[in-house]
Amino acid sequence: MELTQETLEQKKAQLAKDSVRVLDVSGKGITLGIGQVGQNFVSIYFDTLPGNKPSTYGNTVSIWQNADETIPWDSPAYKTKKIDKDTPNGDAIFDGLNLDKFSYVLGYSVGPELGSGQQKFGNVCATAFVPEIGGDPIPPFSSSVKVGYIGGNSLTADFILPPGVFPKTNGAWIGVWEASQASYTRQPDYSNNIQVDKARGSAYINGITIGRGATYTIGLFMSGWAGGGRPNVLTAMACTFTFTAPS
Repeated sequence: MELTQETLEQKKAQLAKDSVRVLDVSGKGITLGIGQVGQNFVSIYFDTLPGNKPSTYGNTVSIWQNADETIPWDSPAYKTKKIDKDTPNGDAIFDGLNLDKFSYVLGYSVGPELGSGQQKFGNVCATAFVPEIGGDPIPPFSSSVKVGYIGGNSLTADFILPPGVFPKTNGAWIGVWEASQASYTRQPDYSNNIQVDKARGSAYINGITIGRGATYTIGLFMSGWAGGGRPNVLTAMACTFTFTAPS
């Protein structure tokens, strides 16, 4: 079946029912955590994706004063800190702050601020919340993607991104590699942009063939779609999903 966004939305339940059942599934997203909070600092720790080079690829952490865990997508951040190391995971002290009793939200960005017409902080894919004094904690948020439907020549991927983000506007996209890991340096075998401005939704790829017993990985990128037939930016990867097709 040749998929469009319309047929995907209309037939999602039927597609899921008719999908090839995959084996050995595993997903991974970027996580951001809070260690200690003081008046002038927040200690953070992060776990990103294999192969990520946070410093080289422009990964940052930003902080806003906000009443809940949502990112103020187009508002200036109180402060932004560059990740200064090229290891996929680590920790850092977010210093130079002056925190009061109110709540704050932190966002981990897999790339620099986006340009005109896009959400300024549209590369944020993981969040952590500092509650107001005496307030209730909120668990950190990580973006995720998983395979939804595999047909004769098409595939869908279901995603969950931070609330309020506009993936289509920001140039978000998905890629598929016949490999056990997504790549930051090699273009995927198949790709397509995300065609909805929803934080929760589905994306699709046509013209894909899934081989018996083969292993594939879906990668979701917060930005960088260049268009069909052109190389896409590979550094803003937010989450992955690896699966093996039945033999």
